Amino acid sequence: MDYGDKINKRTNIFVLFIFLFPIIIEVCSFLLNKGINSINLDFLELMKSLFSTIKTYITFYGTALSITFTVYSFIKQQEKYDDDRNEEELKRQEEQKKANELKEKELEAKRDYFRPTFIIEKDKNDSHEYIKVFMRNENLYLEQVKYYSSSNTLHCIYKQAVKSGETIARKSVESFYITAKTQIGETILFGYLNNGVKIYKYLKNGGEAHIPMFGRKPYNQEIVDNVWGVYNDDIEYSDRSLDQILFYDTVGIREKLVFNYNNSISETLASKTLEEFFKSVFLEIVNEFNLSHFTSASVYDSISLILKDLKDSVDLMKVSKEIKKSDDYLFKQLKSISYRKKDWQALFKSNVLNIGSFLTLAIETLHYGRFELDEEERCTNYKALLRILMTVFDYIDIDTSIDYKVYDYKSIIYNKLVFIN
Repeated sequence: MDYGDKINKRTNIFVLFIFLFPIIIEVCSFLLNKGINSINLDFLELMKSLFSTIKTYITFYGTALSITFTVYSFIKQQEKYDDDRNEEELKRQEEQKKANELKEKELEAKRDYFRPTFIIEKDKNDSHEYIKVFMRNENLYLEQVKYYSSSNTLHCIYKQAVKSGETIARKSVESFYITAKTQIGETILFGYLNNGVKIYKYLKNGGEAHIPMFGRKPYNQEIVDNVWGVYNDDIEYSDRSLDQILFYDTVGIREKLVFNYNNSISETLASKTLEEFFKSVFLEIVNEFNLSHFTSASVYDSISLILKDLKDSVDLMKVSKEIKKSDDYLFKQLKSISYRKKDWQALFKSNVLNIGSFLTLAIETLHYGRFELDEEERCTNYKALLRILMTVFDYIDIDTSIDYKVYDYKSIIYNKLVFIN
């Protein structure tokens, strides 16, 4: 029973009650005055009494029915108003839905314009195959491009920007993976499987790249489709079960996409004094550097700039004798240092650590790694040096008169440290 039927039923009951109310009052009054035995069951007499009562209360009936009709008319009018309003709201929602769908199609077309296509092309000169990116416009490019030759390692070839037609890497394996950002900030995940099957994915707005995760919960394609969209459908990619293979192979790769720069150096950014800054900055950088989140070049640019400036204030710094407790750890880290290892050893063997000499040697080690070592050796040296810096600065007291430098140093870290994501 709908709302209108309920109103009609209640109205009918109310009208009936109004009609019977005076009669009930008269009957009750008669019974109270003369008793039940005085009732005349003659039909004619009953009808006379009924009409007499109606005649007596005709004014009451007129007033009551007039009020009832007014209320009923108001309810009906309100009901019609609500129906019209609901109809207009449904119409508005339908129009809004169509407008949103049209807007989404326009946005999708815009996003698709910036999405890449990856091509395997054989070089005529050396007969090797190369992975190239092609865009819809030769002036477009991809940002933060990472090429993974295996799902078993997170080491990748990283390029800050790749223009349309440029090479990403040489193809040396049958399956590989690429992540990148378009110029409008959309995340792209590309899988090249079994030497030919291409799967293009993009992360939807609000989607979390680490989904799907593979654990106790079963794989759910519907959840995946709410997070990841597909474009450039490959004819070999008709079987969506290949999604499971792609996402399983890229669990670690997709976790790197979730990396948040601000969170990775949160304690450094929150520091208020130089002592707080140096007790957090090297630790946070080395933690993320181990995960290949920062470029080695940017580590050199940022840390060397800070240490060079700090050298001017060595007279306002004092190293604690307690640092000798860390000798074993420091000498262990020196095994990974390639530059002037004997000078490093002599520095730590001295009874009192010379802060000026320490900073100079650290700056020179950074410079040597940046310009004399390959990427792998450079990263090994830098990780060891960051651990050394982290340990030494735990034992250095810095005069608060130069705490104003903390703002400059935080700015250097935030603006010069380049994260790979």
